[in-house]
Amino acid sequence: MTSPSYRYRALLIANARFPEADPQELPELHGPPRDVTAVAEVLTDANVGLFDAADVMRLEDQPHWEINKQVQRFFSASAPDDVLLMYFSGHGRLDALGKLYLCTQNTQPDLLWATGIAFDSIDSLITTSPAKRVVIVLDCCHSGTFRGGGGESMTGRGHYLITSTREVQLAADEDGQGQPSPFTRQFVAAIREPGAPGPLSVPELYRRISAGFEQRGGPAPTAPVLRRG
Repeated sequence: MTSPSYRYRALLIANARFPEADPQELPELHGPPRDVTAVAEVLTDANVGLFDAADVMRLEDQPHWEINKQVQRFFSASAPDDVLLMYFSGHGRLDALGKLYLCTQNTQPDLLWATGIAFDSIDSLITTSPAKRVVIVLDCCHSGTFRGGGGESMTGRGHYLITSTREVQLAADEDGQGQPSPFTRQFVAAIREPGAPGPLSVPELYRRISAGFEQRGGPAPTAPVLRRG
């Protein structure tokens, strides 16, 4: 049951089309639309979810300025007892310094600073957000870079990051079977997996995701990083 003092809010971002980029550099993806649908459904499922539909916002194939605006609103307009989940599915790219950028509908790989979403900017918003409980889930290439690339680290109490890849790995897209991407499929399955009563903790969620990948013989995602202020 949801604690009466908590409000669960989610921002789900997916980008599958990149018309301003060379398709060889940013090819169109099949998974993101299915990914956000699957995540939204499980978060609002009356049996396993903790989120009201009105508190789950979806952004699909939007330009970087619209996503930046909504991300800032999401984190700044929160309350201390909010539980925030930000999920991203799409391409991730690194700049020359190894900084992670999330790609948007108008991203151009040679203009990442101007047309992408710098993840260290998102981290700054997380750090200054009134919300004490934040979970970030990244299903994109190079998503594990944030743990080490560029000297970045996650710090702060109650803040978690789960990524679909290690630092130099590429994330797998949907395999043509009409399903979400492999990581998101396992993420959703982990939430639906029967377990102890009460809200699912992030470490337990990660344990379930990792166990699912081990059973399939695929690579496990990076471990969630607990922020310790």
